[in-house]
Parts: sequence; structure tokens; C-alpha cells
Amino acid sequence: MFTRNGRSGTFYFEAIAVTPKRSGNYTFTSNSTIDSYGYLYTNPFDPLNTTSNLLVHADDNENETSDQFSLTCILQAGTSYTLIFTTFEAGVTGLFSVVAVGPGRVSLLRKNITSVPGMYDTINSRQLAERNHEYPAVTLQPVIASNYSGALDNNSSTFSRDGTSGIWYYETIQAIPKRTENYTFKSYSAIYSFGYLYTNPFDPLNITSNLLVSSDDDETGIGDQFSMSYPLEAGANY
Repeated sequence: MFTRNGRSGTFYFEAIAVTPKRSGNYTFTSNSTIDSYGYLYTNPFDPLNTTSNLLVHADDNENETSDQFSLTCILQAGTSYTLIFTTFEAGVTGLFSVVAVGPGRVSLLRKNITSVPGMYDTINSRQLAERNHEYPAVTLQPVIASNYSGALDNNSSTFSRDGTSGIWYYETIQAIPKRTENYTFKSYSAIYSFGYLYTNPFDPLNITSNLLVSSDDDETGIGDQFSMSYPLEAGANY
């Protein structure tokens, strides 16, 4: 716990080590049912002096319409920073997540802060609730997200996947970007997924024709949901 500058009471917090892979402008956004507050520091972070090495802090989002923080800062590739997630009101605990958006992958890992007896406690699972404290590396570019939901059933289209036996159900999704940029497509499902991205036309009898990229796992290689990135042209149909 620490005492926030200008506020009475003690506040639970969690420190997150942030290391970007590329230099650029990054945005960190919280997601929680509790009113959150965020700080971003160059190292070291000192809980006894929360203004030292402070780069930026935020209470609400950029539109001030949400009680979740959104803070943006220019970061240098390979440099380690400290992101602090805490709460607007003192003594509040709860679950939360943090998303990093920018021009490259960001390593987000839980960070321990050495305790000073009688002043503040070491961060541990007693702080903001027991949870998985390892944050996956994130690559989201550009910063605008589009969502599509679907379902595979016995009436879905089928094809034979290259190099594998059996029949596979699939669903085609038309993708038309508004801007020329690098885009990432991710799946979220209870089933083990595989993704393909094509220029048109797509031929289910020849799935290597016009293929741009395919993916079985996520960018870490350990998830069963696909994640694939590719530079797309504005207005083109994929």
C-alpha cells in the first residue's frame, strides 16, 4: 500500500514492468469494475515519493466519460518503465486488467516492490485480489478495434485443409480496411482455432491460392487461438 499524493488514506496498488519493443507513442488503458487510477514512471518507482520520475498519470479515459484510466506517453524501445494500477478511492480492492496499444509489442510483467517495514507492504496476492499477475505481451496496431462474432455448426461450409486429412468447417469474413496500415486479427473461442487471410478471390478447393498469411497459435506460440498480422491496403477487399 501507499499514500497517494494529495489524498488521505492508504491505497492498494500493483506495479507492472513495461518494456516496449519499438520506440513510439503507447496508450495504457485499464479495465475493471472499480474506479481506477494509473501512473507511469521511469525507473525507479518510489512509493514514498509518488511524484519522483513520474511521466504521466490519469484518473479517467481521454474523454473523461469513464472511470477507467487511459494514459499515453512516448516510450523508448528496450527501456523499462513502471506502470502503477491503483484505485481512485482509498482501501478498495478488486480484479483488473491493463491493455497496451502502440507501434510494437509491449512486455507487461508483475513487478515486486521491496517493502519498508511500517511504511508500506510488499505487493503480493493480498493486494488487489488473488489473480494471475503475468500480463501477456500485447501488439495492437492500429488503435481501432473491430469485432465479429460467428458460429460453426453442421450447416457451415466445409473444405479440406492443406496437408491434413478430414473435413473442416469454416466461415468466411470480408475484411475491408479504412486505412493502409499493419493489422492484427485475433480469435477468441472455446475451440482450437486456425486462421487464414487472403486477397480475393478465396478458392476453398485451392486454399494456397492468394494466401497472404495463416496462423495456428497466438504470437507467443502457446495459445490455441490464432493471431496474425499483415499490412493491408485501404479500401481493398480481403
